[in-house]
Amino acid sequence: MRGITSARVMIALPRRELFQSDAAEPTASVVVGVTGGQLSGAQVQAIRNVIASSVPNLKPEKVTLTDTSNRTLAAGSDSEGFSAASAQDARDTTEAQLQARIMDIVEGVVGVGGARVQVTADIDHSRSTTQEQRYDPDGQVVRSTSTNGSESADTTGVTDGGATATNNIPGGAAPATTPAGSRTTDSTETTNYEISNTTTTTVKEAGEIKRLAVSVAVDGKWTPGANGAAPTYAARTPAEIEQIKALVAAAVGIDATRGDKIEVLNVRFNRDLAVVGGEEAASPLLDFTKNDIMRGVELLVLLVTGLLLIFFVLRPLLKSAGGGAGGGQLQLAGAGAGGGGVTSLQTTIMGGAGGVMPQLSGPSEMDQRLDIARIEGQVKASSVKKVADFVEKHPDESTSILRSWVHEG
Repeated sequence: MRGITSARVMIALPRRELFQSDAAEPTASVVVGVTGGQLSGAQVQAIRNVIASSVPNLKPEKVTLTDTSNRTLAAGSDSEGFSAASAQDARDTTEAQLQARIMDIVEGVVGVGGARVQVTADIDHSRSTTQEQRYDPDGQVVRSTSTNGSESADTTGVTDGGATATNNIPGGAAPATTPAGSRTTDSTETTNYEISNTTTTTVKEAGEIKRLAVSVAVDGKWTPGANGAAPTYAARTPAEIEQIKALVAAAVGIDATRGDKIEVLNVRFNRDLAVVGGEEAASPLLDFTKNDIMRGVELLVLLVTGLLLIFFVLRPLLKSAGGGAGGGQLQLAGAGAGGGGVTSLQTTIMGGAGGVMPQLSGPSEMDQRLDIARIEGQVKASSVKKVADFVEKHPDESTSILRSWVHEG
């Protein structure tokens, strides 16, 4: 893997004992040599996943990862959500995201370069599972009803009058009785109620923000001075500070109940008075737009192309034409009246785009030099025009020739 120079992997496979229902889980320990700093959380998790996938029943959280600098990158008890190496990365990423969000909204109000933002996030890296069961006594529901009833009757007679001696003699007549009776009824009803209950299981993953601390410093307003005077500074009003504070609190979700704190202060930044940002005046020489930059790039490309065309196309053509044999010879002769002197001009014109080699004699040498220079200029202009026409008519061939010359150079 990239960034790793050495690795030592040790795997502990537990022994399966006889008559044992569950075997212990395998574990692994890895020591890596790292170059170029510490591994990121994603790289640590990738290494753990690769090793765990290579061993049966090995889980990624059972892989301990350290480096040769004695730093623990992932402990064997770390869960899949966070490891020791990824905890700091997660905090840095969260703080950077919140800081960028605040900077974007504040600079839209005070101008670019007119704000400084710092965010500190306290993140909970632990995982927890909570199970809660609640009973509602008001939410009763009839579960079952039972009714039991019983009835009894008594028909025993009642004697008339008191007991006499005749009644007590053995064999005597029984006293007279009067029929009488009683009836008893008993009824029982039982109702069973079911009290409603709610069972809630909550799993809290790692990475929850426990507390936020946000500090924002905004610069005041700079007003350009008249007639080249120094810019003047004006502090922002308390109403503007409160507006910025409300925007920042809404952007990052400040919650006062969990202890979040936010501070927005107006301070004067240490700036160069000649270059102030935001609403202040800037130098027109440095006020470049995107279109100006693109136009400058186009001009630079055209300039480079023109220089390459001159050095690698025109110059070799002129040298090759000047190296050939001379073309024709033009001889001019004139005879003066009365035996005057003879003035002769002999000019050799080279073939193609070659140069001109003059041989001058006579008193009008300066005029002849001017004529020769004019002729030479016309020849060079004609040669340049021919090359330009060739490039325009054959762009592909010209491009290939230019590339070959650049490669040879």
